[in-house]
Amino acid sequence: MSIRQEKQAMRTHVLQRRQALTPAGVTASSMEIVRHLETLPPLQQAQTVGLYAPILQEVDPTALRDILLLRGVRLLYPRVNPEGGFPRLELAIASSSDDLHPGYRGIPEPQGAEVPATEMDVLLAPGIAFDAQGGRLGYGGGSYDELIQRMRKDAVVIGLAHAFQVMAELPCEEHDQRVHAVATPSGVHRCPSA
Repeated sequence: MSIRQEKQAMRTHVLQRRQALTPAGVTASSMEIVRHLETLPPLQQAQTVGLYAPILQEVDPTALRDILLLRGVRLLYPRVNPEGGFPRLELAIASSSDDLHPGYRGIPEPQGAEVPATEMDVLLAPGIAFDAQGGRLGYGGGSYDELIQRMRKDAVVIGLAHAFQVMAELPCEEHDQRVHAVATPSGVHRCPSA
Protein backbone atom coordinates (compact mmCIF):
# COMPACT_ATOMS: atom_id res chain seq x y z
CA MET A 1 0.00 0.00 0.00
CA SER A 2 1.40 3.43 -0.93
CA ILE A 3 1.67 6.31 1.56
CA ARG A 4 -1.22 8.07 -0.17
CA GLN A 5 -3.37 4.95 0.10
CA GLU A 6 -2.45 4.62 3.80
CA LYS A 7 -3.42 8.23 4.36
CA GLN A 8 -6.75 7.80 2.60
CA ALA A 9 -7.58 4.66 4.58
CA MET A 10 -6.77 6.48 7.83
CA ARG A 11 -8.89 9.49 6.79
CA THR A 12 -11.85 7.23 6.08
CA HIS A 13 -11.51 5.42 9.41
CA VAL A 14 -11.12 8.54 11.57
CA LEU A 15 -13.83 10.50 9.76
CA GLN A 16 -16.27 7.64 10.36
CA ARG A 17 -15.48 7.77 14.08
CA ARG A 18 -15.77 11.56 14.12
CA GLN A 19 -19.14 11.47 12.35
CA ALA A 20 -20.42 9.22 15.13
CA LEU A 21 -19.80 11.96 17.73
CA THR A 22 -22.92 13.60 19.13
CA PRO A 23 -23.11 17.41 19.37
CA ALA A 24 -22.86 17.02 23.17
CA GLY A 25 -19.74 14.88 22.74
CA VAL A 26 -18.10 17.47 20.48
CA THR A 27 -18.93 20.25 22.97
CA ALA A 28 -17.60 18.32 25.97
CA SER A 29 -14.36 17.42 24.19
CA SER A 30 -13.92 20.98 22.87
CA MET A 31 -14.48 22.58 26.28
CA GLU A 32 -11.85 20.33 27.91
CA ILE A 33 -9.38 21.27 25.17
CA VAL A 34 -10.11 24.99 25.60
CA ARG A 35 -9.60 24.63 29.37
CA HIS A 36 -6.07 23.32 28.72
CA LEU A 37 -5.28 25.91 26.06
CA GLU A 38 -6.37 29.04 27.93
CA THR A 39 -3.42 28.78 30.36
CA LEU A 40 -0.84 27.67 27.80
CA PRO A 41 2.10 30.14 27.79
CA PRO A 42 2.34 30.60 23.99
CA LEU A 43 -1.34 31.58 23.90
CA GLN A 44 -1.04 33.82 26.97
CA GLN A 45 1.83 35.69 25.29
CA ALA A 46 0.40 35.77 21.76
CA GLN A 47 -0.77 38.99 20.13
CA THR A 48 -2.10 37.35 16.94
CA VAL A 49 -3.65 33.88 16.83
CA GLY A 50 -4.99 31.87 13.91
CA LEU A 51 -8.25 30.01 14.56
CA TYR A 52 -10.75 28.17 12.34
CA ALA A 53 -14.49 27.67 12.03
CA PRO A 54 -15.14 23.97 12.74
CA ILE A 55 -16.78 21.62 10.25
CA LEU A 56 -17.73 17.93 10.35
CA GLN A 57 -17.48 17.46 14.16
CA GLU A 58 -14.02 19.06 14.41
CA VAL A 59 -12.92 20.38 17.78
CA ASP A 60 -14.71 23.73 18.25
CA PRO A 61 -12.38 26.54 19.45
CA THR A 62 -15.18 29.14 19.72
CA ALA A 63 -14.99 29.37 23.55
CA LEU A 64 -11.25 30.07 23.26
CA ARG A 65 -11.98 32.81 20.72
CA ASP A 66 -14.03 34.66 23.33
CA ILE A 67 -11.26 34.30 25.96
CA LEU A 68 -8.60 35.57 23.55
CA LEU A 69 -10.71 38.54 22.49
CA LEU A 70 -11.07 39.59 26.14
CA ARG A 71 -7.26 39.59 26.32
CA GLY A 72 -7.07 41.89 23.27
CA VAL A 73 -5.65 39.23 20.96
CA ARG A 74 -6.10 39.76 17.23
CA LEU A 75 -7.76 36.71 15.65
CA LEU A 76 -7.20 35.52 12.11
CA TYR A 77 -9.34 32.97 10.28
CA PRO A 78 -8.54 31.20 7.02
CA ARG A 79 -10.35 31.56 3.74
CA VAL A 80 -9.69 29.71 0.52
CA ASN A 81 -8.42 31.44 -2.59
CA PRO A 82 -8.97 28.79 -5.30
CA GLU A 83 -7.25 30.81 -8.06
CA GLY A 84 -4.38 29.06 -9.79
CA GLY A 85 -5.83 25.59 -9.31
CA PHE A 86 -4.46 25.12 -5.78
CA PRO A 87 -6.76 26.08 -2.86
CA ARG A 88 -4.41 28.49 -1.06
CA LEU A 89 -5.38 29.64 2.43
CA GLU A 90 -5.41 33.36 3.09
CA LEU A 91 -5.95 34.90 6.53
CA ALA A 92 -8.18 37.78 7.56
CA ILE A 93 -9.35 39.27 10.87
CA ALA A 94 -12.61 38.04 12.42
CA SER A 95 -13.76 38.98 15.91
CA SER A 96 -17.07 37.13 16.00
CA SER A 97 -19.18 34.61 14.15
CA ASP A 98 -20.87 37.58 12.44
CA ASP A 99 -17.56 38.26 10.65
CA LEU A 100 -17.64 34.82 9.02
CA HIS A 101 -19.70 34.07 5.90
CA PRO A 102 -20.14 30.90 3.82
CA GLY A 103 -17.22 30.59 1.43
CA TYR A 104 -15.36 27.77 -0.30
CA ARG A 105 -17.50 24.61 -0.05
CA GLY A 106 -19.78 26.42 2.42
CA ILE A 107 -17.09 26.77 5.11
CA PRO A 108 -17.42 29.99 7.15
CA GLU A 109 -14.72 32.47 6.10
CA PRO A 110 -13.70 36.07 6.91
CA GLN A 111 -14.20 38.81 4.33
CA GLY A 112 -11.62 41.49 5.19
CA ALA A 113 -8.19 42.35 3.84
CA GLU A 114 -5.60 39.58 3.75
CA VAL A 115 -3.13 39.49 6.67
CA PRO A 116 0.28 37.82 6.07
CA ALA A 117 0.81 34.45 7.79
CA THR A 118 4.05 35.84 9.23
CA GLU A 119 1.97 37.97 11.64
CA MET A 120 0.65 34.90 13.52
CA ASP A 121 2.28 34.01 16.84
CA VAL A 122 0.19 30.84 17.24
CA LEU A 123 -1.90 28.81 14.81
CA LEU A 124 -4.56 26.42 16.10
CA ALA A 125 -4.94 23.86 13.34
CA PRO A 126 -7.68 21.35 12.68
CA GLY A 127 -6.85 17.93 11.32
CA ILE A 128 -8.18 14.45 10.84
CA ALA A 129 -5.38 12.81 12.84
CA PHE A 130 -2.12 13.67 14.63
CA ASP A 131 0.75 11.68 16.12
CA ALA A 132 3.21 12.17 18.99
CA GLN A 133 5.94 13.30 16.59
CA GLY A 134 3.82 16.21 15.39
CA GLY A 135 2.55 14.53 12.24
CA ARG A 136 -0.73 15.95 10.97
CA LEU A 137 -3.15 14.31 8.55
CA GLY A 138 -5.49 16.78 6.88
CA TYR A 139 -8.14 16.41 4.20
CA GLY A 140 -5.55 15.90 1.47
CA GLY A 141 -5.42 19.29 -0.24
CA GLY A 142 -2.16 20.51 1.32
CA SER A 143 -3.59 23.94 2.17
CA TYR A 144 -2.58 23.92 5.83
CA ASP A 145 0.88 22.53 4.97
CA GLU A 146 1.42 25.47 2.64
CA LEU A 147 0.08 27.94 5.24
CA ILE A 148 2.41 26.58 7.95
CA GLN A 149 5.37 26.96 5.57
CA ARG A 150 4.57 30.69 5.24
CA MET A 151 4.60 31.27 9.02
CA ARG A 152 7.56 32.64 10.99
CA LYS A 153 9.97 29.97 12.26
CA ASP A 154 9.34 31.03 15.90
CA ALA A 155 5.55 30.75 15.59
CA VAL A 156 3.81 27.85 17.33
CA VAL A 157 1.40 25.44 15.61
CA ILE A 158 -0.98 23.47 17.84
CA GLY A 159 -3.24 20.75 16.48
CA LEU A 160 -6.68 20.33 18.09
CA ALA A 161 -7.96 16.76 18.34
CA HIS A 162 -10.54 14.57 20.00
CA ALA A 163 -8.76 11.79 21.93
CA PHE A 164 -9.28 9.13 19.25
CA GLN A 165 -7.66 11.34 16.59
CA VAL A 166 -4.17 10.84 18.07
CA MET A 167 -2.33 7.88 16.53
CA ALA A 168 0.94 6.17 17.41
CA GLU A 169 2.38 7.12 14.02
CA LEU A 170 1.07 8.66 10.82
CA PRO A 171 2.31 8.07 7.29
CA CYS A 172 4.07 11.29 6.24
CA GLU A 173 5.39 12.67 2.98
CA GLU A 174 8.15 15.23 2.48
CA HIS A 175 5.72 18.16 2.07
CA ASP A 176 3.76 17.36 5.27
CA GLN A 177 4.29 20.01 7.94
CA ARG A 178 4.45 19.08 11.63
CA VAL A 179 2.70 20.71 14.57
CA HIS A 180 4.59 21.67 17.76
CA ALA A 181 1.92 20.30 20.09
CA VAL A 182 -1.43 18.50 20.04
CA ALA A 183 -4.24 19.59 22.38
CA THR A 184 -6.69 16.86 23.41
CA PRO A 185 -9.21 16.58 26.25
CA SER A 186 -6.45 15.08 28.44
CA GLY A 187 -4.02 17.98 27.97
CA VAL A 188 -1.54 19.62 25.61
CA HIS A 189 1.13 17.20 24.42
CA ARG A 190 4.37 18.66 23.07
CA CYS A 191 5.86 17.06 19.97
CA PRO A 192 9.65 16.94 20.43
CA SER A 193 10.48 16.18 16.80
CA ALA A 194 8.42 19.06 15.36
